[in-house]
Amino acid sequence: MSVPGTSLSRARLLPRLWWLPAAVAFTVLRLPSLLQPHWYTDEAGYASAGREMLHGRVPYSDIWNNKPPLHLATVGAVVRLAGSSETALHLLTFAFGAIALAGAAYLSVHVFSPLKAATVTLLAAGLLGLPLFDADLAIPESLLIAPATWAAAIVIVRLHRGRSEGVGWAVAAGLLAAATVCFQQTALADAGALGLILLVHPRARVRHFAAYALAAVLATLAWVVPFAVLAGPRTLGFAMIGFYAGDYNLSALPDAHTPLHYALLGLCVVFAVGGAVAARLCMGRTGAAGGAAWMLGVWAVATLLVPAAAQQPFPHFAAPAALPTLLAVAAFLPDRGLRLAWRPAAALAAAPLVAAVVIAGLMARSAGVDWIPHWDSGSTNGYRTLSTYYVGAMEAWTGHLSWTDWEQQWDNRAPADTAVSAWLREHGLSGHRAVVWSSDAWPYLLADLPVLLPTAPIYNDEVLLGQNGEVTDRVRLLEPEIIVTSDDAVATFPEINPLVKSHYREVFASAPDHVFLRDGDAVPGSGP
Repeated sequence: MSVPGTSLSRARLLPRLWWLPAAVAFTVLRLPSLLQPHWYTDEAGYASAGREMLHGRVPYSDIWNNKPPLHLATVGAVVRLAGSSETALHLLTFAFGAIALAGAAYLSVHVFSPLKAATVTLLAAGLLGLPLFDADLAIPESLLIAPATWAAAIVIVRLHRGRSEGVGWAVAAGLLAAATVCFQQTALADAGALGLILLVHPRARVRHFAAYALAAVLATLAWVVPFAVLAGPRTLGFAMIGFYAGDYNLSALPDAHTPLHYALLGLCVVFAVGGAVAARLCMGRTGAAGGAAWMLGVWAVATLLVPAAAQQPFPHFAAPAALPTLLAVAAFLPDRGLRLAWRPAAALAAAPLVAAVVIAGLMARSAGVDWIPHWDSGSTNGYRTLSTYYVGAMEAWTGHLSWTDWEQQWDNRAPADTAVSAWLREHGLSGHRAVVWSSDAWPYLLADLPVLLPTAPIYNDEVLLGQNGEVTDRVRLLEPEIIVTSDDAVATFPEINPLVKSHYREVFASAPDHVFLRDGDAVPGSGP
């Protein structure tokens, strides 16, 4: 026998828990990321640069990286607080992913019907929870999605619902957009899209755009100016812009940057702006029939253009576009809760935006996805599968798979880095002067070694200092006590061999890593 009061309480409670399946799905899908071994070298590169920055070294001059300071400081702070813990780094990305999912849920419930909002939020949980776009890794794209989603949610929901009084919401959106750019400079695409929406929407006034733009610009200048003074404007400019425009851009997929490529990018921009203006003309003065579809379309095109322009086979490039694209596609589908009157004129106005989303999306396919080999676009992670990610994690957690074998499934350098770092710690060599001649920067963190070279991954040192022996010359001047090499890096950059052979001796090896100690230095604790 049911109690009437209980039934009434459930009837009121259940509609409020529409988001719960998405939250549970996101959590369950992300749990294996907390068991990952240390394997993704970019995480270590960012974290080591951030650690050095928080120790007082000036980024971009004393310690180099090509990411803005908020990302370096965030991951560096995690390392300072929790040590070289992959679990701590992935708890960070879990939190940022959850915040982004909450932003998508907030936007969906204010734009779509309840059923569509619940469905879209559940799909968003899948996109963020699965490792397809590497949102589990502590890289800029995994963090910027949180402020970017909320900046877009504030602007789009406010304008869609006609609650545009005051300018505080525009200031908040501008500050969030600035934070997004301070995680990754390519997030200028998100900031620009929201600026275009504020310029075009009839419910937005000049004061709203001005408040948004002023907040975003001033917050950005608050870090650009000090770092330009400390590191020098040319040095900062190279790190933020020049590095991407140079050798990195030339390493794109073969024959990707053709005249047709740039023409299609330009066409997408024209279609996005033209579609926004056409939607504005269809909305009238109040925008009451304008809906949110065109705003989501503009945001989606802007984010898709980043991986479309880069043509790099890295799935994380597409991570910031996942939620905007999902929301835009959902918005263009029929929904009684979406206030977009699909009259002939409105459909004609939407056509350019739909075309831009399709073209940019097809171009962005170059990024591929991870953990599904047939969709990997040739990235180096294509040999791993979702079975490795989920079943392997369960086997490692239950002890059916040894930790070394678990590391090996991710990267053959991972177990070697663990062994080398353990040996260095056991022999009291943590904190000693060292150079890691490897593309994998994890030994710097795992063994708590200072970064003496301009940056941690050796391939970036070769770009910064030169590829004609300049890096080895710098190492020789630094006189490190320890040199750790990796076979693949030595094969690519063999210039270190003469120095190692003439002034160092090998004291430990765990293939493909080797530890060399400077001649005349004794291994601590090894006796006379």
